Amino acid sequence: MKKAISIFLVLQFLVLVGFGQWNSQNSGTSQDFWAISMSNNQIGYAGIGRGTKTPESDFIEFVYKGFRIMERGVANEVLAFVDFANERYAADDFNRVDFKELQRIAGTCVTGCDIVDSGPIDDLPEYKGFVPRLVKCAKKAYER
Repeated sequence: MKKAISIFLVLQFLVLVGFGQWNSQNSGTSQDFWAISMSNNQIGYAGIGRGTKTPESDFIEFVYKGFRIMERGVANEVLAFVDFANERYAADDFNRVDFKELQRIAGTCVTGCDIVDSGPIDDLPEYKGFVPRLVKCAKKAYER
């Protein structure tokens, strides 16, 4: 029992002293959790969604379009694999994978695993001269 009490006290001490640099901040984003206080600048505060300024609308549009292209790229890859597997391993219609049925089943996932329709990727978004490599790869893979 003494050991359990000692462990509890040590943990309480660590919470008070060791994590004293953390304060609750309401950032107005999905990052509404314990954020590092930047007042003393001892610890860097970086990562996706952790900026201190609202992003430009052009940047938001760039990210959105890039996400949609990657989403389409994933669908194209899944369809390519379905076609590959059906051609090589499906002896009859019963064993064939139907892409639409695969989309339906994936959509039942509790984490929202929607697979969009496959199709061409037309324009690549650009932001200040930058085009993400994965976005380029998604377009190039469809064109093969």
